[in-house]
Amino acid sequence: MANEDAKQIKLSHGTVGVVGLPELLEEARSRSFSSDEELKAFLLEGVKARNFVAPGVEDEYTEALFREYRTFIGEPLPEEPGGPLEVRILGPGCPRCNALEEATMAALAELNIPADVEHVKNLAEIAQYGVLGTPGLVINGEVKSSGRVLSKERIKALLSAELQR
Repeated sequence: MANEDAKQIKLSHGTVGVVGLPELLEEARSRSFSSDEELKAFLLEGVKARNFVAPGVEDEYTEALFREYRTFIGEPLPEEPGGPLEVRILGPGCPRCNALEEATMAALAELNIPADVEHVKNLAEIAQYGVLGTPGLVINGEVKSSGRVLSKERIKALLSAELQR
């Protein structure tokens, strides 16, 4: 289990890594459930079998897993207004990718902007963004840069422009 990648899911207090989520979602899709509640219970129990879920946050995990499942099967989700920026650093973890991540974190800190930041290292997930070179920077689902390390000042400009939208 130590070699498995954890898929990030968003909870109200941030993101958490969940081991085995893609397999669980695939298994859920292959089954038939009589209700959403039955599906939600299946997802939560499947996650708890391979991950620690703290007492008191089961409901939050359940809703997050259900959102992930709906996204997985291609069901559109309503937009969540007023949330933090979603920032993705795309790259396998090379020094250039890590440099972009560090510059991005510094830019966010200097601007005092709350953001959900994830460093996407899985090559299949990176390919879904359509970038040909890493590192890549994605803000709110839109690729802003690929194949180069941006300066902290350039990242600050991109973040500020996104907040003006």
